[in-house]
Amino acid sequence: MNVGIALLLSKYFSSQKLKKIDILMLLVFIVSLMLTGKRTLFIIPVLSFALFMVISNIKGKFAKTGGIVLSALSAVFILSMFIPKVANIFDRFMDEENVMALGNRDSLWKYFLLMGEKYPVFGAGFGSYNQFAYDNGLRVGGDRWNFNGHNCYFQIAVELGIVGSIFFLLFAVLSVVLTILAIRRVKNVCDDVRICYFSLYIQIMILAYSVTGNPTYSRQIVFIWFFSIGAVLHIARKHNIDIVINKESERRHL
Repeated sequence: MNVGIALLLSKYFSSQKLKKIDILMLLVFIVSLMLTGKRTLFIIPVLSFALFMVISNIKGKFAKTGGIVLSALSAVFILSMFIPKVANIFDRFMDEENVMALGNRDSLWKYFLLMGEKYPVFGAGFGSYNQFAYDNGLRVGGDRWNFNGHNCYFQIAVELGIVGSIFFLLFAVLSVVLTILAIRRVKNVCDDVRICYFSLYIQIMILAYSVTGNPTYSRQIVFIWFFSIGAVLHIARKHNIDIVINKESERRHL
């Protein structure tokens, strides 16, 4: 659902218009996402839309933002009257006990501390969390837990250690920075800027979902993450865009 939303938002912010069928499909994707009840995944389009509005060159974007937000809230309110399950996601946000325990993920996270104390510098090795947790007492129905720690930042920190974590964070952060620079520099090339917006959405999705999920341990999600970054690298090379640029050059392009 988020990939579908990414395609449509990138189209809007690159061309500043959507067809009626696009608006309908965007609504379908959002409602479908709400029906999953996944809180973090629902926050992603909100974060992405807010960032897109900040970095975009849309005229009167603040007034448009207000209109879009009001329209979206009205649509959700109307839909919740006909499809009550749409409102379930808001009930999950209001469940204070569940939010504080992050859906019982805290019971998985205590093993990160044990791993971090034992392997602080170079970590225990990528993908070692499940076996380590099992060896140290984690059982689900008497069996081994095979679904990782549901926080990629913690898990990468203990599996790759301080050294590996630095490389991971540099890769993730610099990819976002390069994508935003590319959006600002190729804003007049509709197809290229559309790809950059799509890539930025996917990167936000990965970084946000990593707080409560396992995207960097899911091959399908890792593939689309690398694919989207690769697309930006191609555009950056095509337009001679680099993260290290002088201020005079930046002023000329702005």
